[in-house]
Amino acid sequence: MENEKLLKEYNCIYYSQIIIIFISTIISILFFYFLINFKIILTLVFLILLILIGLSLKKLNYIARLKEYYISYILCIIFSYSLIRILYTNDFCIQIHIYYISLVIYHFAEYFSVLIYHFNNLTFHSFLIDQSKEWMITTGASFLEFYIENFFFHKYKCNLFFIIIGVVCLIIGHIFRIGALFTGKKNFTHLISYKKKKDHVLVTNGIYSFSRHPSYFGFYLWSMGTEIVTFNPICIIVYLIVLFKFFDDRIKIEEELLIEFFGQEYIDYRNKVPILIPFIKLDENIIKNSLTKHNFNKEIKQNLNEKIHENDDLIDYEE
Repeated sequence: MENEKLLKEYNCIYYSQIIIIFISTIISILFFYFLINFKIILTLVFLILLILIGLSLKKLNYIARLKEYYISYILCIIFSYSLIRILYTNDFCIQIHIYYISLVIYHFAEYFSVLIYHFNNLTFHSFLIDQSKEWMITTGASFLEFYIENFFFHKYKCNLFFIIIGVVCLIIGHIFRIGALFTGKKNFTHLISYKKKKDHVLVTNGIYSFSRHPSYFGFYLWSMGTEIVTFNPICIIVYLIVLFKFFDDRIKIEEELLIEFFGQEYIDYRNKVPILIPFIKLDENIIKNSLTKHNFNKEIKQNLNEKIHENDDLIDYEE
């Protein structure tokens, strides 16, 4: 009964989101294209979405999802406006709109990966819009630098070479990041798992055959792409330093844990597949210590299983 209720809730949220995304995007594109007053656009789309949201919530009786519907609506408006500006503007300086579209894709991918594979953990925060203070500060700094520099040095900001390089980085970054989300499935989590779950398996296929940390490499490349495409020289340097420090620490922790979880299987995998983020290396002593822990834990489990079987045999014999 509980599973049926959960499935009904999942279907309702999933299809409601798809409808909201589809309707709001199509209507917004049409209105932006025909240059109808922006207030009318917002009002009409907002009214349609309110009807859809009302029907969904009436069925679902789950008012807590309202935030998620509204953020989907806002993201679709941003996507539609940026798309129309890129396709129909006479201004060559379109890179900020490329950034906006890429940002919308990133947030939707994160949300839907949680919705599909970790539904019990689904919240407004699954969009990762407020994932950390550092994220919000660096993203804000990125927009601030672009608009200030674009105001004073407009002709220098519109650099075709950097736009092309940035777009390539954005596309490859999305392929690795989104590929990791939907290849890892339930094995992928946004937080580090310090204990191995029963259903946790080592994923080595698909995008994981090119990088053993494709979500990190994808995010790294995508983040750098946002600053290259907008030609933000200050943020390019800051992002390089901040991202390397973050992933250097995080990947080393995860590598250590993965060796503890999977032992020689993971060591064989890491010997074949690179991380792709440059200059990140794990100390050989840490590898040995983690492998020792794995073997020790494995031996304890085997001994416990043997004792359990011995006790079961003894009980059977006494009976």
